[in-house]
Amino acid sequence: MMSESTVLLSIADPAIYGRGRAILADLTTGRLTAADVTARLGQPKQGLTLARPEGGVAVVPLFGTMFRGSNFLTAMGLATATDQVAGLLRQLAVDEEVGGVVVAVDSGGGEAIGVEELAATVRQVRQAKPVWAAVVGSAFSAAYWIATAAEQIIVTPSGMVGSIGALAYHVDESKALEGAGIKVTLVTSSRWKALNNPYEPATAEGLAEMQALVDDYGGRFERDVARGRGVSVDRVRADFGQGRVFTTQPAIRKGMIDREGTRETAIRAMQLRVKTGKPLGATAAGYLGAPAAVLGLSDDDRRRRLAMHFTLDGKHDEAERLRRRLRLAAR
Repeated sequence: MMSESTVLLSIADPAIYGRGRAILADLTTGRLTAADVTARLGQPKQGLTLARPEGGVAVVPLFGTMFRGSNFLTAMGLATATDQVAGLLRQLAVDEEVGGVVVAVDSGGGEAIGVEELAATVRQVRQAKPVWAAVVGSAFSAAYWIATAAEQIIVTPSGMVGSIGALAYHVDESKALEGAGIKVTLVTSSRWKALNNPYEPATAEGLAEMQALVDDYGGRFERDVARGRGVSVDRVRADFGQGRVFTTQPAIRKGMIDREGTRETAIRAMQLRVKTGKPLGATAAGYLGAPAAVLGLSDDDRRRRLAMHFTLDGKHDEAERLRRRLRLAAR
């Protein structure tokens, strides 16, 4: 069940988020057509904008589900387009008013395509100026991949990180279609063109192909995390959870993140870094505060309380239900 706290938009414009939620409510109850939505939203934004840097620090939002390009959800301010974030980071790299960048993260992950490229962009920008990741809620899967490309990962006391790995699934709709009296016949020009289609049960060949794809993405994910955290791939596989998620203090002990701190303290520490030109050390760490004790709940309890968990490829029941509602509304 998706709750109001599913996507914590503390790094987004509340007005945009409120408008998006109102439109979704009307859309899913049938009170809006696709044309009505377009009229209320306007055309999807083709790029990201942000306020001028404060104290030489630019804050880049990475929130909600991550997609490679702009779409209905990014237009409503409920998701992030990785290609737009990459473009903004490249602009900041050459902006003389910007001395450092804080990527504010609150995301359960998303579409696999584009994530590796965005991580590479973060590393490129780091050659010009420091880039930190401040996790204000969660950094799961693809979002954690991006965070590991930053120089430092700072996580809010109640935050969570992890979910390394890729996921794909096959939905067999053949029985449902049969029950509805519908028979689908596929005609292809090549042997594997219809592999893993939803109108037939999964085959051994199809499942093997899917496994190869997720293994490929998962391997690249692990290698990039190892590179970003300065550890071996074996260490990532052994200690970084193999798909599990962790609260802030356990993640620090495992080496998955660097420090505990809020978005605001991360920005202040980066401002000091920009002003002094010194790496994050004892002085800047004072802004972030000493590590706090883990609050009340166990890791298992926290995992059970997660409202939403998008894995690397963004395939999650709640997301799929939303997409189906949008398709139905557009008919």
